[in-house]
Order: sequence, then C-alpha cells, then structure tokens
Amino acid sequence: MKLYILVLLILLSVLFVTNAQSATLTVTKTADSNDGNCNSDCSLREAIAQAANNDVVIFDPLVFGGAATIRVSLGQLLITRNISIVGTNAYLLEILATQAGGIPIYRVIEIGSSANVVISNVTIASVTFPGETGVDYGGGILNQGNLQLINVTITDNLAWEGGGINNRGILTIINSTISHNTARHPNSFGHGGGIANSGVMTLTNSTVSGNIATSGTSQLGGLGGGIFNGSSGSATLKNVTIAFNQQVRGSGGGIFSTTTLNLGSSIVAQNSGGDVDGSFNSLGYNFIGGDPLLNLLTDNGGQTQTHSLQPNSQAIDRGNGTIAGVANDQRGLTRPVDNPAIPNAPGGDGADIGAFEVQAAPTPTPTPTPTPTPGGDGFENDVAPRTAGDGLVLTTDVVQMRRFVVNLDQVNPATNEFQRADSAPRSTFGDGILATGDVVQARRYATTLDPLTPAAGPTVAADVGLRAVIGGSLFGTKVEASSLLRLERGGDGSIAVELESAIEVSAVSFALRYDPALGGAVVLAGELPDGAVLTVNDTVAGKLTVLIDSAEPLEKSLRLVSIGFENEAVDRVVKFDGSASLSDRNGNAVPVEWRK
Repeated sequence: MKLYILVLLILLSVLFVTNAQSATLTVTKTADSNDGNCNSDCSLREAIAQAANNDVVIFDPLVFGGAATIRVSLGQLLITRNISIVGTNAYLLEILATQAGGIPIYRVIEIGSSANVVISNVTIASVTFPGETGVDYGGGILNQGNLQLINVTITDNLAWEGGGINNRGILTIINSTISHNTARHPNSFGHGGGIANSGVMTLTNSTVSGNIATSGTSQLGGLGGGIFNGSSGSATLKNVTIAFNQQVRGSGGGIFSTTTLNLGSSIVAQNSGGDVDGSFNSLGYNFIGGDPLLNLLTDNGGQTQTHSLQPNSQAIDRGNGTIAGVANDQRGLTRPVDNPAIPNAPGGDGADIGAFEVQAAPTPTPTPTPTPTPGGDGFENDVAPRTAGDGLVLTTDVVQMRRFVVNLDQVNPATNEFQRADSAPRSTFGDGILATGDVVQARRYATTLDPLTPAAGPTVAADVGLRAVIGGSLFGTKVEASSLLRLERGGDGSIAVELESAIEVSAVSFALRYDPALGGAVVLAGELPDGAVLTVNDTVAGKLTVLIDSAEPLEKSLRLVSIGFENEAVDRVVKFDGSASLSDRNGNAVPVEWRK
C-alpha cells in the first residue's frame, strides 16, 4: 500500500508539471529567515521565494530526520508559483505560526490565485489563546489558487472565517485531518471552524474533528463548526468523517451549507449543534446523525489522526468503496475489508463508512513463555553501564531507562541497546516504543517482582512517528476519557499538571512546548507518594519532557507537578506536544487523552 500512496503522490504532482524542467530546493534549517538565497543555508521561506514553476521543496534528512518545528515568525508564507512542498511526516514536521504573546497576527500559508500547489506530509498549526479572533480568512491556509493537501494535519488555527482553511479556489484534501481549529469573528458570525469554502472543494479519506465556530459577541454565534460551505461554492465529500465539531449560538455543528454539497459513504455525526444544516445531494451509504460508535481521535496508523470504529459500529461494512474510487482508507490501509459476519448494505461492497476502514483481525499466536537465562542479546532493561550492560537489572538501569524515555540519552543500535531497553509489554518482549511502561517494567525487574527475561523483542524503534500527537490549546473544555491530564494556568505564572484516571497509574510522561523566553522549572507536587521520581529533559529550548514514576500507584485524581515560568507579565502560549504515555504498576499502557 505504501507503493500505491507513492504512485498517487507522483500522479498528483504530475498534474502540475509542464514541459519546463523542475528543480529541487532543500530546506536546511528550522529558523525563519529571508536573505534572498536558497543554498546550504536555506529556510522554508527562502526555498518558496526562490522556487520557479514546477520546482519541488524538500527537507534535509540530516536536519529533519526526527521531530522538527519550523516557526514562521516573519509573516505568512506566500506561494505564487506552481510548486510542491514534500514534508517528512505529518507527525514529525510542523509548520507553526507564532509571535510574541502567542497572538498570530497572520496566517501560516497563503496560496495565490494563479498558483498550483501540492503540500504533503506536514502539520500546519498556530499558537493561540481563547478570546483571540485571529486573522480574517484562513488561520492555517488561505487558498485562492489550486491546492492539494495530502497526508496533512491542519490544527490549532484561528480565524474569522475558516479557522483551519479558507478556500476561494480549488481545494483537494486527501488522507488528511482538520482538527481543533476555531472560527471566531469579533462582531459577527464565525464561519467554518475547520474549513470555510466558497470555491470548489473535494475531501477524500479525511477527518474533520473537534473544530469550533463561534463569535466574539454573546448576541451572535457560529455557522459550521466543522465546515461552512457557502457563496457559489461546491463541496464533495467521499469517505470522510466529520465528528465532534461544535457551533456556539449558531447552526450546523458539523456542516452548514447554502450551496452545492455532495456526500458519499461519509459519517457526519456526534457534532454539537446539529450535524448538517442545509440540503445535500447523497451519493449513498452515508451515516448522518445518531452514534456511529467512534473512538477518540488518535494515531491509528498512517500520518494523520483518525477516529477508529468500535466493534459494534453500524458504519462497519455498510459503505461502498467505489464512491471514492481508491483502494485505501485515510491511513493507507486496504479498503474494502469485508467482514463476512456483518451484512453489507444493499449494493455495497463491504467497505466501512467514513475515513477509517477496520482491518481483518490478525491470527492469534501463542504468547511465548520467557525463559530466565541470558542470551547473546542480554536481559531486558539491562542498560547500565552503557552501552552493553552488566547482566544485572539494578536501580542504575532504572535511572538509565528514565533518561531514555525523556530523550536525555539516545539508544545505541550498534550494541542492541534498544532491544534490551524495550521491555513492555513483557508478554511480547516489548512493542518497539520506549515509554513509561518500560520504566515500570525495569522497576519490577530491579525489585525481583518479575524474573529477568532475555531480550528478544524489536531491535529498532517502531515507525510510528510521535505516537500520540497532542492537539488543541490548553485553556478549553475537558475531553472525556478514561485517563487524562489537565493543564491549568494559574495567576502566578505557573502551570499545574493534574491526573484524572479511572485506572491505577504508576508512571506518567508528557512534553510541553512553550515560548523559550519564559524559561521553565518543574517541581513535584506534594500529593505524590513518597519515593516518586521526577526526570526532566530541559535541554531543548522551548520544550520540557517530563517523566514521573512511582513504586506505589498514584492517586486517581491528584496534582503531578507544578511548572513555574519566569516571564509572568506577558500572556504567552504553552502547549502539550509530542507523545504522552501512562502505565499501570505492571508496565501496561493506560489510555490517555488530553483536555484540549
């Protein structure tokens, strides 16, 4: 299926190619600068400015091989030529508009009226505070040309009309997610929390979730929490999921439409303030209203977050994959996957409705019984002293595991260090991810709660990007989940991180992104059990990675840490970022969701 997606990208790019020969420009830094040159020192802005028609902008793998944020600080990125911007991965590469005080006085990207542009494999976001109204049109993107978005996340943007995107041209969105954007007009109705469309728009295999349309005045409200489709525009949605969006004091929590709207094999449900306001042309196999039993928006594979379907969902096998005409879902996985135990819709082919396709369950394999004899690869969690260990798992190994989880140290694949560090779940010899569960399992080995186990799991990290990318800003409504972390802003320039969980938790890790001018000092809260250990990575400017682990289960509702910031006079943005991880006392992962 990766080959299919690659071919699709190539074919889409070819649509914009003329007889002119294209060139490739390479972005070599995250800083925003514009000296008129794109050479060995080239910003994204400089690459865009220097690109000619049909050129391709890529990103230096030595600089952008992991998670990276390009902070757009010199004004919006204006694209007026026919170019392609090919990112690394939407979970890893973020293009972020940010200014002093956290107030975005400009959008991230504008596409000129004569430009044909393809953008793929990136996240486009802004930093905002509640109460702000943002820019006028398109907080993330204003499109007046011909724009294709492929494997793109548009999140946390704010504008009067089109919190995420304002489309006045031709817009094609494929395998992408538009989430947690806000349309808030200062003195009128906010239009389209996710997208405001007055052009020609097509969405395929994409998700629109958690967006809000509202107004800055209490007498008015918002139109189209997810999508506003108005003027003389038209919108066609195929295998799209539009859920959990909201309009405030207005109409159309999911979609507000006054013009041509085509819906096929799509979910529009669980939106606050109505799912669809306005007429639409059904292409068949839709799920409108009711409860399709969607799970929370999260990483289910692919490059963008999706809502997976619960086992009893009435959207399973009730769609028709021929409507969208592609053989994959938003994640790039096979569609249709027909479950013979579930009746298909009349005339359907067993595809699921919406952006997500439930895959066939894997054939279960017997769980291996660990044998406590050291092999050539050593014992699980035997990571100290580095890099070969010493055949024992002691407190020194627990400390080293903490350093791995918060990225103070990187594992050395040449000495099989990852395989030894990755120990949870114990039944599968790890899962390809270093997280809180591996620290808890190391503690269990060190205290002889579990017998030592030879390392036999993955030898390298799983290719999952930032496994639980956090969207949404800090100061909003609570997201209901079995476990969540709540961030509150205090009047003393401090942040309190609290845990609310229905399950016993013994370890928590998370990351914060903030304006580097704030500084930041982390202190354990007094409510934690004796012996709780705090590990902090503050070596990256503007980012804190925090791990708290305890031999005793944490209280189900308590304050974990307080984080003090130096610059208290200026209202600056602080946001959760990166992967979050919770584990129980046995090292098993606990579901986590953030209050957005």
